[in-house]
Amino acid sequence: MALLEPSLELGDIKNLWTDSYNGQKAFFVNNTTIIYTCGSIFKFFDIQTKEISTFIPPTFNSNQGLNAISLLTANPVINKFAFSETQLFPKVYIYDYDKKIKEQSVLLDGADIEYLMIEFSNGEAILTLSAIPNLKVIVWNWMNGQIIATINLNESLMYPDFVCFSPTNWRNLTIAYKTEINVWKLEQFDNHRFKTNNTRLLLPLTDDQVMEEEIGSGFIDEFTYPKNSIANLPETYEHLVDEILDQRKRHFLRAICWSNIDEFLIST
Repeated sequence: MALLEPSLELGDIKNLWTDSYNGQKAFFVNNTTIIYTCGSIFKFFDIQTKEISTFIPPTFNSNQGLNAISLLTANPVINKFAFSETQLFPKVYIYDYDKKIKEQSVLLDGADIEYLMIEFSNGEAILTLSAIPNLKVIVWNWMNGQIIATINLNESLMYPDFVCFSPTNWRNLTIAYKTEINVWKLEQFDNHRFKTNNTRLLLPLTDDQVMEEEIGSGFIDEFTYPKNSIANLPETYEHLVDEILDQRKRHFLRAICWSNIDEFLIST
């Protein structure tokens, strides 16, 4: 892997080389150190000293079935990295990278098969997105491995394209799809429990001249059918029928991010 380091002179770029990189995303784990995976081990590359170090978690040397690294993430603001394992009922391991590497906590029972995403906030929370059959976003306290809140995504019938925390307030996060954005707020109502509050937004129509009209009327004649029977969906998904039958084109979400003033920006 080559790291491009711009110097003070405009246009002058230095190449910093490190070895054994397998193509996964690399992360800064502090201001000067990059972490990436190499097979079943972690490598750390210091961009100032050019030193490379390796780390094998203790669980790799035991007979607990941990055979490979699935997902890796890190946050240089809090000097933490986390990874999931490749086996059924995978665990997520949180490690502290300060003066020495040490295990912070282990997240249990968050997925049956695999995790699709792990992301730190800039505070005490970390989120995971599990694959089917769970299809849940779980917000955890990485300090002790306890669950803060669970968001069930089974009603959406699809995987989200983006899941991210607000950088200034981990109690706000977005779960976004190609034409839909959900802004979730975690509201604390006692010392340990949170409730979730969701605001759902649809991206605008590509043609702003299209008139609003009743959706699905062409499917109904002299009889009145329940909405869920029109689209052949279970009754629990009845509230999505209007959007499924809506043939008008909407903008597709390409990117989303939060600003430092707790607003989110989108690109279509």
